[in-house]
Amino acid sequence: MGAWPALATPSGQELISNTTMMTVFAGVAGLTGSLLLHAAQDADSATARAVAAEHQAARAEERAEQALDFHDSVQVTLDVIAAGTYPAAKNQWLAQREADYLRVLTTSRKHGDRAELATALARMIRDHPAQELIGGGVETRIDVLPTAMGPEVVEAFVKGAREALNNAVKYARTDEICVTAAADGRGGARVAVIDQGIGFDPASRPPGLGTTYSIKRIVDLGGEVVIDSAPGEGTTVELTWTP
Repeated sequence: MGAWPALATPSGQELISNTTMMTVFAGVAGLTGSLLLHAAQDADSATARAVAAEHQAARAEERAEQALDFHDSVQVTLDVIAAGTYPAAKNQWLAQREADYLRVLTTSRKHGDRAELATALARMIRDHPAQELIGGGVETRIDVLPTAMGPEVVEAFVKGAREALNNAVKYARTDEICVTAAADGRGGARVAVIDQGIGFDPASRPPGLGTTYSIKRIVDLGGEVVIDSAPGEGTTVELTWTP
């Protein structure tokens, strides 16, 4: 209306028509915007409910998995100890083994999502024959590990560590074996199997099938394996992977 004199609109009817048209357009735009806003808010609410339901289902699945884990391991051990099946020294070893396992499960949840590598390593070490074949059992030091790690990487780490443990039991002639695992600070991990056994000269012994296909499996995924040993100096097998 203020621009009417400058535009020299010939009649008031045209001015009213243009003003009405702009007003209607503004009203339609406002109504459409309001409808779109409510639709977006409804979509956000539906998404939030779906995410909450998904998290709840995941927590229920994890609790069921943990209950099965405890039933198959810790509960069995407690039943054996309560029944007095084994001598006191054996009971102490069984209790220590389960305590180490539970400690890893607790530590792996320190920052929220469970680290599959930590729990898979702990389960493998707990059930490995080395626990009974060597006098002091396998010492375990598993720190908080990354959670975002593909299943093929977890499998490569676990199979490599298991084969390194196999070799330590067969060849090291020692009761001192330690498995360590820690994050590398770049989203990856470092797992090492260390024994205080007789050692060997890696240059004089060609790698066997276990070393080639299990320990070095991580290499095919972009990781690295270092076998450090010398006669009389023990052996360290270190597996590393970074995304």
